[in-house]
Amino acid sequence: MISIIGAGKIGSASAFNILRFRISDVVLIDVTGDLARGEALDMMQAAPAIEFDGVVKGTNDFSEMEGSEVVVISAGSGRKAGMTRLDLVTMNSKIVRSVVKEVGRYAPECKLMVVTNPVDIMTYIAYKITRHRVLRETESSEWEISLTLCASDLISQQN
Repeated sequence: MISIIGAGKIGSASAFNILRFRISDVVLIDVTGDLARGEALDMMQAAPAIEFDGVVKGTNDFSEMEGSEVVVISAGSGRKAGMTRLDLVTMNSKIVRSVVKEVGRYAPECKLMVVTNPVDIMTYIAYKITRHRVLRETESSEWEISLTLCASDLISQQN
């Protein structure tokens, strides 16, 4: 199972691509539970069109990620007009710290991918807290390739 924390544009697009390529079931987690549930419902309604027969679940309950092999952190704020990189670091570091603690509690053996900006600093924060195998991506196309390779590795380990 792959869990994605953050049901905004990046998290939802990531979840849909996981479904589209039939990689894994997905748990989409967001502090705004209705957003995560709504996105998951939309994806499940689209599932027959993309021939996906798995499950995508939306929730605000971090315990739903328990047992995840991969956790993707996309939660955080985007950079707004007039906002400096330091402002973004300050805002998103609080979010990433709290999310990573939940990952450590419910999915301690997972591979952790961080896509929250600024990616370099957020990845370092995640690594310092968890000491997980933390993967970082700088371009969305690289992230999709890495997630696909990571998921393929998980699938081959199960066979």
